Amino acid sequence: MTPQVALSTSDWIFLAGVIFQGLAFVGVIVSLLLLRAQGSTARDATLAVAYQNMAAQMADVARFFVDNSDLRPYFFGSKAVPASRDERNRVLAVAEMYVNFMDNVLTQAPVLKRAGVAADWEAYFLDVYKTSPVIREFWSEHGSAWYAHSPLTSLYTPTRLGP
Repeated sequence: MTPQVALSTSDWIFLAGVIFQGLAFVGVIVSLLLLRAQGSTARDATLAVAYQNMAAQMADVARFFVDNSDLRPYFFGSKAVPASRDERNRVLAVAEMYVNFMDNVLTQAPVLKRAGVAADWEAYFLDVYKTSPVIREFWSEHGSAWYAHSPLTSLYTPTRLGP
């Protein structure tokens, strides 16, 4: 039989302190894991809202062209920029609105971290650029000055636009 060692009061206090610190450490780890899960959930919610905002903006643009169907050919039908001053100003104002929309979407798209989303939007906006003389004119007049730090500057390069 092994002799039993009696613990003094200070030994018991020390042992209780070690146990308490161990439990506190476990509590900190659990708290950190829960905080990480909460952050991940908040990030996912933010990404969902960003995507919904982009979809809502696209729906607004589509509604605009339904309500103003006479303008649609300038953006999707290769129709030349009108010669009359008033109509030209109207079409260029819509071009500015559309370029702002494109800039907003391409700025947000990479944050979504969904494979291919940014590339899909880029392909769509490249097609719009190629079929819209008014977008091309607006971009050539204002693109480098007004959108110098926009993702559109890397999209609308001679290499990406092709011949």
